[in-house]
Amino acid sequence: PRSIHSPSAVIYTVKSGDTLSTIAQRYHSTTAQLKTINHLPNNLIRIGQKLTITPGSGKRHAFQPKHSHEMIIHTVHQGESISTIAHHYHVSTHQIASWNHLKHPSMIHIGQKLQIYPKKTT
Repeated sequence: PRSIHSPSAVIYTVKSGDTLSTIAQRYHSTTAQLKTINHLPNNLIRIGQKLTITPGSGKRHAFQPKHSHEMIIHTVHQGESISTIAHHYHVSTHQIASWNHLKHPSMIHIGQKLQIYPKKTT
């Protein structure tokens, strides 16, 4: 059986009380990685700022957003369908089609980037 590839990145919006360190811990990353990916000169972040976060090494299954309103950008890989992607993130094909304004959900293509708001699982 073929496994679903992990998401390319999560786009996280900084909230009141967030620090680079707490965000890094939440996503099994490091402050150094977040600074590098986001071209940050220091640890200062501001409310509303968008940060790109990539999965920590070896943490594929642990890499899940804490809040359902956090978006994952999923890059479609060969052999994937909207159904397999929906199943992987515990959402419906209708939700993916709606979030991405897909007129023909069965016609996704390799390399296409899809916005997904995965359900929080425990």
